[in-house]
Amino acid sequence: MFYVGGGLPLLLLPVLALRLPESARFLAMAGDHVGLGRILRRMGSPVRPEDIQAEPAATRSRVSSLFTEGRRPATLLIWLVMFLSCCWPTCW
Repeated sequence: MFYVGGGLPLLLLPVLALRLPESARFLAMAGDHVGLGRILRRMGSPVRPEDIQAEPAATRSRVSSLFTEGRRPATLLIWLVMFLSCCWPTCW
């Protein structure tokens, strides 16, 4: 999006909130078969909304799982890059 002014993107939020549809997964979990049918028709899908069953929510992982199964070096490098990108200009 082009930078026109500080408030313009914020003014577009209500328009986007009203015009953008919910995801098909969210509508299936909420049981909104009418909205889900509308989305599926727009996508050109031959699947009927009644045939879709919502998946159970995924379990949450712990932060410590980032350091297991050989992920420790990559996790530390990513965190180091993110930290340095945030504080490097202030160190000058």
